[in-house]
Order: sequence, then C-alpha cells, then structure tokens
Amino acid sequence: MKPVILFSLLISSLFTASSTIAATYKWTDEKGNVHYTQHPPADGSYERMKVDKSRPTYGEPETPPPTGQPSTATTKSSSNGAVVKDELAKNAEIRTKNCESAKKNLEILTVYKRYKDKDGNVVRMDDNERAQKIEEAKQNISEFCE
Repeated sequence: MKPVILFSLLISSLFTASSTIAATYKWTDEKGNVHYTQHPPADGSYERMKVDKSRPTYGEPETPPPTGQPSTATTKSSSNGAVVKDELAKNAEIRTKNCESAKKNLEILTVYKRYKDKDGNVVRMDDNERAQKIEEAKQNISEFCE
C-alpha cells in the first residue's frame, strides 16, 4: 500500500510543480527597481503576468536598406554576426525536420484511419477528425516547407 501512496504523492507534486513554473510575477521594490520572478514577493503588491504561449512566426528575413543608408546589421560586431548565422542555420535545420515530419504525417493520414493514443491503444478516427488533421498537416507543410 505504501508504494501506491508514494506514487500518488509523486504524481500530484509533479502537477503542482508544473503549474507554478508557468507563472511570472512583476513587482517593484522599495528602491523602485522592477523585478520579474516566478514567485511573488513575500510582502508588498505584485502583478501576475500573462505568458504568451503562441507559436513563433517564421517569415522572410528583413530586406536590406537602400544603398547609401547605414544598416544596423553592419554596425554589430563580427562575433555577433557569427551567432546570428549559427542561429539561422539551426532554425533552417529545425524547419527542414518540421517539413519532413509534416509530409510524413500527411502521408500517414491519407492512408490510415487508425492511430495509437498516448496510452498505446489503437484508436480509429472518424472522417471529420481525419479531415481536420489532414488540413493541419497541409498547413504545417505550407508553413515549414515553402
């Protein structure tokens, strides 16, 4: 019986821990300094911040300014430029993997009507759910592959 209680406590603590991690608090100390923390201050007023959980957008890089005007990119140091290039390369690699995954998902969804859920059970999709997932796969392909 003890392992069951221990397991229940462990699971409940994981759920409470994940809910507290997501909160962000903004408060000002007596010197006027603004702080952003994951825990509210012990005393004083604070504001709970809403965290935007939307996905980042991927767009085309900014067009360079017309010739004759200084570019903000040229004023940065070369080491910063190397960091930017590394990040762009990583992003391109991630987009490629997402593209491949979206294409594979579309292929699977057009052939099969069954899938395994989180528990490993085989579940059959109805036509509406399948059409919705196919549309999502097509949107992901247009977002990541083009």
